[in-house]
Amino acid sequence: LRRFERHLRVAEDALAGDRPADAAAALRAALALWRGPALSDLAGEPCARPIAARVDELRLVALERALEADLAAGRHAEASAELAALIAEHPLRERFRALQMLALYRCGRQAEALNAFRAARATLVDELGIEPGAALRELERSILDQDPALALATSSSQAPIQRDGRRLLTAVLDLASLPVLVALSESLAHGADREVVM
Repeated sequence: LRRFERHLRVAEDALAGDRPADAAAALRAALALWRGPALSDLAGEPCARPIAARVDELRLVALERALEADLAAGRHAEASAELAALIAEHPLRERFRALQMLALYRCGRQAEALNAFRAARATLVDELGIEPGAALRELERSILDQDPALALATSSSQAPIQRDGRRLLTAVLDLASLPVLVALSESLAHGADREVVM
């Protein structure tokens, strides 16, 4: 358990430093220490039950964080496959459902992401008589709206050169429209520290 918690701290530091791949590796190392349910050899002991429940919950939270880190590192297809198995095992855990929806959406599978929401809603209504929580409903709305915030963020070091905001390329096929395009280009470039290239 101490080794598991050390890996979790390393993962938190990596996430704070915007290193999702390092965080995912630390979380996977933490999860690799598990050999089954916590304190399974003491399952009959009443004093062990609360401790086992707490430790099992820590494992599920670590799984959620590992999958979040995988998504942040761009491993959407792998996360989607793993989440399908986890949801079968934990059908009422909304965080797994949300991560599955995001993974599917980022794989370009918007319809399947929305079907995942419908399946989550049906399970929650059938099993508990409740609607999905606000986070899951907001994610469904964002997917329906194709919210750009759902796209994987890229760091500035990974951004292509043409996005640096210093050049505005204008191409013209008809010379008669050149004055209009020049005026438009100059107005777009004005005050943005951009160079107009004709």
